[in-house]
Amino acid sequence: MNRNKERIAEFAEESGHDLAGIFVEEDLPEQRYRNSRNAVGAIAFERMLRAVIRDEVRVVILPSVLHLAVLGAPVQMKSIFERASGARVITAHAASYAPGPAAS
Repeated sequence: MNRNKERIAEFAEESGHDLAGIFVEEDLPEQRYRNSRNAVGAIAFERMLRAVIRDEVRVVILPSVLHLAVLGAPVQMKSIFERASGARVITAHAASYAPGPAAS
């Protein structure tokens, strides 16, 4: 997990994005959901979505779109997140990007 955090931080810096935060499923305090990867993923997704909307984040960086797979089809979940938040979702290995605030 630390490598993903490092990769996101490096990508944000190199691409001119301001890193506002990193959301990791393992950082969640909800112990009762530890045994359910889908529940933990849903909680992390909801927390990230709320923060992105609250802070008016324009770009969200993921290590891979597959990180949305615990919630459903990754491409569909990306589209749902972008519509709900107004933010663009890119991956840390994206070839094209536009500088601006970002959260992950």
